[in-house]
Amino acid sequence: IRAAELKHGRVAMLAVVGWLWTATGTHFEGLISTSKGISFADCAAAGNPILAAAKVPGAGIWQMIFAIGALEVYWENKYPSYECAGNYGVPAVTKDPAKLKELELMELKNGRLAMIGIISFACAEAIPGSVPFYPF
Repeated sequence: IRAAELKHGRVAMLAVVGWLWTATGTHFEGLISTSKGISFADCAAAGNPILAAAKVPGAGIWQMIFAIGALEVYWENKYPSYECAGNYGVPAVTKDPAKLKELELMELKNGRLAMIGIISFACAEAIPGSVPFYPF
């Protein structure tokens, strides 16, 4: 269970950064779809990250689903969650067990906060007025 919470927390932290990146209007150069002629600038001009994501063609969504699924299968076979629980072979930043335990707890708490944060961003865009003080 802890491995799933850790993984979801990490994804949520990336999602919050991605949301903020998109919300600022910052975008990559080039086309997100060459066949449909949709550029990253078109997505950024959509107004909010939910509308930007809606501009991604269905084939692009399926490409992301298959790529993420392939990575999940690969990593689960290499580092099974029931054994590794989120440790993917990256060396720890400290050799001190007490400090490592503290850092792991910090990551877990930040992940929990990010999960609340990303759903709050989505709710604030989808249901105006549902999140106090948003947008700032």
